[in-house]
Amino acid sequence: MNDPRLSKLADIVVDYSLALKRGETVTIGGPSPGAPLILAIYEKALRAGAFPRLKVSLPGEAEIFYRNASDEQLGHLGEIDLFEAEHVQCSVNVAASSNTRALSGVDGAKIGRVRKARQPLKDRKRKQRWNVLTYPTDAFAQEAEMSLEDFSAFVYRACLCEEDDPVGAWKGFRETLRARAESVQRPEEVRIHGPGTDLTLKIGKRKVCVSAGEVNLPDGEIYMGPVEDAVDGVIRFTYPAILEGREVEDITFHFEKGRVVKAEAAKNLDLLEKMFALDEGARHAGELGIGCNESVDRFTRNLLFDEKIGGTVHLGMGESYPETEGKNHSAIHLDFVCDIRKGGEVLVDGKPFLRDGVFLV
Repeated sequence: MNDPRLSKLADIVVDYSLALKRGETVTIGGPSPGAPLILAIYEKALRAGAFPRLKVSLPGEAEIFYRNASDEQLGHLGEIDLFEAEHVQCSVNVAASSNTRALSGVDGAKIGRVRKARQPLKDRKRKQRWNVLTYPTDAFAQEAEMSLEDFSAFVYRACLCEEDDPVGAWKGFRETLRARAESVQRPEEVRIHGPGTDLTLKIGKRKVCVSAGEVNLPDGEIYMGPVEDAVDGVIRFTYPAILEGREVEDITFHFEKGRVVKAEAAKNLDLLEKMFALDEGARHAGELGIGCNESVDRFTRNLLFDEKIGGTVHLGMGESYPETEGKNHSAIHLDFVCDIRKGGEVLVDGKPFLRDGVFLV
């Protein structure tokens, strides 16, 4: 029996997130455990008159690649991939892991080489409309320390699939976020206080942007691009980061003139160092985000969810998003979440914006 929430989620992706039009080409990809959602989106895209192309990967595929690929193969970017990126209007990627730690034994340098090689592909895909979303699997549920049933309910609730009119609900949520962003539009400075945290970020009157289900599901954040050489202070991240399938715990970054001059971690610090060694841009913050989705109320070890936790902040290290007018460049963009819902606040141009997880505007 098909879960009706799957159909609603497919409706959100096709009708709202992508606003898919008749005659457009859309790629729909993801690992095979996500087949139910992939097929639901495929069916909806066909009904919309689009030309969907499925790109499904198999469990174990990535491990085989990294175990056997030569240096030439790691650094290869095919002309077919570049051609497709130029001729596809939309893309959807369904995250659906059967083993979230499958790459934990892979040398991080190999993953970094692949990311660098595929940067031109990433740049071309910026022209597309795209969405990344999650299909509930046992592996994701285990990471979140939940049963599959409870995790599924959590996912669909966070995606507003329990609403009678989920597309309308997303449109309403988007207007709420736009109003919140407009109240602090083009700020000069943001300061974050919290346990182990006192960080000042110059924004330089750059644009404050909204993410409301267009590119991620679940979603709900406002975000901006810090001035590249004007982030100073210290920030301690509440939750562990999952890098290459391994947890990096109790992370603290010390910034001077926009650059991380010292990183600390209680576990797997070497993974952070490898990340920062990838390129100079990796040591700079490309994004400051503020989570606004109150239905995402717990840590799941799934960054797509965790950076949206209502009342938290996150730093995206590496590549800036062009829409924020940020100028940092890197082959990576990795987010780190700081929970300031107890004893923390965000000040925008000296005025309280968020305190103890409650928005003051």
